[in-house]
Amino acid sequence: MSETWKPVAGYEGCYEVSDKGRVRSLARQVKSQNRWGPVTLRWPGKLLTLLENQDGYFKVLLSKNGKATNKLVSTLVAEAFLGPRPEGALVLHSDGNAKNNRAVNLRYGTQRDNMQDSIKHGTRPKGRAHKGAKLTEKQVLEIRASAESHVALAARFGVHPSTVRLVRTGKNWAHV
Repeated sequence: MSETWKPVAGYEGCYEVSDKGRVRSLARQVKSQNRWGPVTLRWPGKLLTLLENQDGYFKVLLSKNGKATNKLVSTLVAEAFLGPRPEGALVLHSDGNAKNNRAVNLRYGTQRDNMQDSIKHGTRPKGRAHKGAKLTEKQVLEIRASAESHVALAARFGVHPSTVRLVRTGKNWAHV
């Protein structure tokens, strides 16, 4: 199957993005100035190296008018092949794989859609794996088995009484 390339929005004539999630620079000449006078710099086109950010998404470094900016590959592909991103929308990966930036895998959606996808794909962190977790599975079981008040348990485990209530009612830590 062939690969389709389209210009990167805002970087037309400098970069292109493909429906397979690849990014390339185009061969170009740039006029510049050095201490001896005007010069023309020539850059050959090349496929850009995809870098992984701290969240596991691929990004590339694009440069224009001497200013370099990191851009998410998923955003570049979506804007080129799906059109401009609607106000407040996110770029979503239909298969849950942040590294699969093929145009057919991307769509625009809401934060709610993204959360539902993370549940469907099993990529939503639960329990101790969640970066905001203050309790362990063992402590959750202790809280549920205890007859102590919410306030007393909250003081013992270093959390807010509402956290204890949410654990007891199953709204938090429902998987335990």
